Amino acid sequence: MLRSYIVFIDAGFEEEFRRDLEQYVEEYFIVPRVLAWSQFFNPMLDTVVWPGHMVAILFRTEVELGGLFNKWREKLKGKGFRVYAWESMIP
Repeated sequence: MLRSYIVFIDAGFEEEFRRDLEQYVEEYFIVPRVLAWSQFFNPMLDTVVWPGHMVAILFRTEVELGGLFNKWREKLKGKGFRVYAWESMIP
């Protein structure tokens, strides 16, 4: 089944995550500076009070990525990493 994904990850881990991701997908899109306020991780608003920002990576694949996502959830202890997925309606 073809699924679409959007991964939000702390910008400090972007390159390392992309190296892992490239083992599974050939094409992806990056939104380089995403500000975030979430219950799932510390706010990242790129200010003195809430430093940092996220990166959004969007892609589609039929490959099962549960192992990759679990590896990164464990590595970042659930902070600064979030995945959203849905079934793609258009091939």
